[in-house]
Formats: sequence, C-alpha cells, structure tokens
Amino acid sequence: MINCLKNHGQPTRRPVFRSKLFCRKYIELMVLICIVLACGLAASVRNIAWKNELSLWQDVIKKSPGKSRGYHNLGSAYMKMGRYGLAIDQYSITLKITPCSGRTHNNLGYIHYRMGDIDMAIREYMTALNLDSHDAEFHYNIAIAYDNKRLTKDAIRHYQTAVRLQPQYYKALYNLGILYAKQGLLDQALMKFKSSLNIKPAQPKALYNLGLVYEQLARSKKFGAERNTKEKLIDQAIMAYQRALEIDSGFIRALERIKKLRANNGKH
Repeated sequence: MINCLKNHGQPTRRPVFRSKLFCRKYIELMVLICIVLACGLAASVRNIAWKNELSLWQDVIKKSPGKSRGYHNLGSAYMKMGRYGLAIDQYSITLKITPCSGRTHNNLGYIHYRMGDIDMAIREYMTALNLDSHDAEFHYNIAIAYDNKRLTKDAIRHYQTAVRLQPQYYKALYNLGILYAKQGLLDQALMKFKSSLNIKPAQPKALYNLGLVYEQLARSKKFGAERNTKEKLIDQAIMAYQRALEIDSGFIRALERIKKLRANNGKH
C-alpha cells in the first residue's frame, strides 16, 4: 500500500511543474506573437495610407496632366515618406507648369536642407520668399538654415518676421530664445521662452532652457549682491525643471540640474 502511494504521488508532481512551465512559455510566446502582429499591422496600415495617398495623386495627374496640383501633392507625399529624389522630380514638373509656386520652392528648400545641402536650401527658401514674403513658415525655415550656417543675425531677423506674421508661432519664439541665450541676451531669451510656453505650455525643452536662463541670471553680476533675488531665481529654475519632468519623466538633464542646484544651495 505504501509503495502504491509513493508510485502514485511521484508522477503527479512532475506533470504539475511541467504544466506551469508550459503555461508560462506559452503565455510568453503568445505575447511575443501579439507584439509582432501589432507591429506588422501598424506597418501595414502606414503602407496602405501611403499607397492610398500616392494612388490618389497619381490618379489626379492621370486625369489632369496639365495641372500642377497633382504633381505638387504627389511630391509632398514622397517628401513625407523621405523619398526625396522622387519628390524633387514631381516638384520640378510642378514648377514647369506653375513657375511662381512659393510653396513648391519652400518644400524643395526643406528637402535640400534634409539632404545636407544648406546653401541650396537657402536659395530655394529665398526664391519662395521673393514670391511670397508674407508666409511665416518660409521665414521660419530660412531662419533655421541661416542658424545652421551660424548666420545668427539673419536667423534672428527671419524668426522675428515669422512671429510678426504669426504671433502664435511658438516654435519661432522658442528658437529666438535659444539664439538670444547664446548671445548672452538673457532678458530677451527669458521673454521669448515665456511667450512660447504661454502659447504651448507642454514643452519640456523650452522649460529646461528657461531654467538655464534663470540659473544664468542668478549667477550674473546684475544680481550678484542681491541674495534674495538670487534665491528667487534659483527657485524659479528648479520649478521650470520640475515642470519639464512632469511632462517628460525621462528628462534626465532636468533632474540632474535640480539635484545640482539643491546640493549647491542647501535646498531639499
């Protein structure tokens, strides 16, 4: 009887252990399959969307080959896909039909910028601006190109024009803040960062750079002898970094700035 119990008890333990192991492996496999399927589905959806957009404008071109709209929009679809050579081909056809298309020249400028040909990008942006000097995006794009060439005065001038034409252009305000900060124009930088954040508060990088400006102001000779003012500026810097972390919890640089400021200024 005892032998029977032992023989009966031993086999029942191993299948239980194996079944648990099998279940865990099965679940892991199913999770992996689901992830792969989800990624594949997302890629398929993107491909269908691109295919539909390309097919749409190809059909427009087929039905109206003498009109520029289809070529321009097909070029824009290729541009968004990163297929710059094909985009340039379509934009070239667009300009043969409509030579005075500022938008097409602007998009060509963007493509050349992305391809690393900054001089060609600036030429295209300048052509776009000569055709339409009241488009804020054209000024914004050429400002980025000028900044890349370290032509800071030209970049600032075009960012300023972009903001004048479109006061809610928070990206242009932010970039102005960056350039003013680099030049040591801290009051102007502070104002631009604040203006940008008033329009779009959820900007971790703008908040981080705002914090850096507060720090620089606290260290400046202007407030060197005013302890209370300096402490207030440090507190404002910490608050800006904290807000950046609330939006992006992985913003390590903001966390490091907070730790450093608290350590250096006896704050907890």
